[in-house]
Amino acid sequence: MFCQKCGVELLDTTKFCVKCGHKLKSEPHISNKALVAVGIAALVSVGSATLSYWPGSSPTWTASTDSPSPGASVSPSPTPMPQITVVRATPKLRPTEAPDLEETTETAPTPTPQAYARAITQGPFTLNPGTYVFYQVRAISEASLRIEGWFEASGGSRNDIEVYILDEIGFTNFKNGNAARTYYNSGRATTGKPHVALPWDNQNYYVVFNNRFSLFSSKSVKAYMTAWYSDMRQR
Repeated sequence: MFCQKCGVELLDTTKFCVKCGHKLKSEPHISNKALVAVGIAALVSVGSATLSYWPGSSPTWTASTDSPSPGASVSPSPTPMPQITVVRATPKLRPTEAPDLEETTETAPTPTPQAYARAITQGPFTLNPGTYVFYQVRAISEASLRIEGWFEASGGSRNDIEVYILDEIGFTNFKNGNAARTYYNSGRATTGKPHVALPWDNQNYYVVFNNRFSLFSSKSVKAYMTAWYSDMRQR
């Protein structure tokens, strides 16, 4: 059959044109095979009639059952569609070379020592003549120690005092009036800024403000001293 719109030849079972999409109208159609079958049946019928019409015999008409009845539509058997196999070529991928990785060695960061402070003395106080005042700085296990700050004295003719930083042995000798080893010795001074890093040997230290050399004059002292500790285990 043919498309009524564009004229393209189509299969008899097609309902829509594969080219223009036109909806096809179904019309009675007799295929070539059906025409051939009808022709053969007609020839057989004519031959039978001729042979039967010999003298002495009455003609006998035999209707062939293979011929279609008038007005009947003969539907051709559907022609099988050829199977089409689509083969898609897979592109070959080039292997990607892995980039060279440089070997790196990471070094753990050096921990920063944790430092913390404790106030030794903050504010003014008075030293009577012939006396001294001391402040004990306690040692902490596995922690280094640094003492720093400032002081200022007033009173008497020279506005002076003496400031010492001693360990336990030195403080014992000092309070008994003996010579003592000092880590800081201001001498007779009006003001000063101690800044001393002390060795860690698990012992206490002492900050001493001394006015024993004065027999009559009291001294007013302003002192701000701080003990700084640093954890030695994180070094």
